[in-house]
Amino acid sequence: MATSAGLVSVTTGSLVVSGTLTSFVAAEGDQLVLRGITALISRAISPSQLQLKQPWPGPDITGASDWDISLTGPYWNQSTTTNLRLSQFLAQFEAGPIKWDMAGPPGDRAKYNDQGVGFIFLSLGDPWTLYTKVANTGAESDWSPGQAIRGSPAESTVEAQAARDDARLAAGAAGGSAGTAQTAASQAAGHAGTALSGASTASTQAILAAQQAAAAASAAAQAESLARLVGALSYDMGTLGQPPDGSTNFDFGSL
Repeated sequence: MATSAGLVSVTTGSLVVSGTLTSFVAAEGDQLVLRGITALISRAISPSQLQLKQPWPGPDITGASDWDISLTGPYWNQSTTTNLRLSQFLAQFEAGPIKWDMAGPPGDRAKYNDQGVGFIFLSLGDPWTLYTKVANTGAESDWSPGQAIRGSPAESTVEAQAARDDARLAAGAAGGSAGTAQTAASQAAGHAGTALSGASTASTQAILAAQQAAAAASAAAQAESLARLVGALSYDMGTLGQPPDGSTNFDFGSL
């Protein structure tokens, strides 16, 4: 649950909930609980305003302190958040000087073998690579040699540094959780083998701990991927240039 400090007010049929001395933290799908009435939240407009998904169904309320926000929306799911941020980063990157028609893992390129000449595919491998259709026979040979996108993180921007640091911290925290869960799984498994009277309980604990370890490890991998994406996408776009020798290797800043 979110911290319910401050007072909130809302009128019947309104989409906006106003706060006084509040610090609203909410995302789409979270729930506002006010005077026993629950309403789905669309977004937090500001620390003092919430937007609801549907008009407020209850009576006019002024200066209420008995409220809370339940963070139950999909945003707080690790994989959902990672995918959302990846989409946001891709949108920012698409606004730069390099354009492409489709992007995806390296193995997805073959899906577009039937596209026409000039079609550009961005391979999200390591490194990111641009491929252009130079023929239209439906074969793998239709693609141009890969144009690797090279660059260095834009350390000069506060936003880039913050995004990078947040992602690394998330990866470290998730990795630590995985290690703790794995230790718990090992201990529970040992209890299952030695304590006859508590074998059933210990075995259940071992299974739950192992599941937690797997989930935490997955979250760690996602966070690490996000950290790499932050580094890959936080380019200093002002230094973009193509080498004077006319090669097809785009350079995003000095390496």
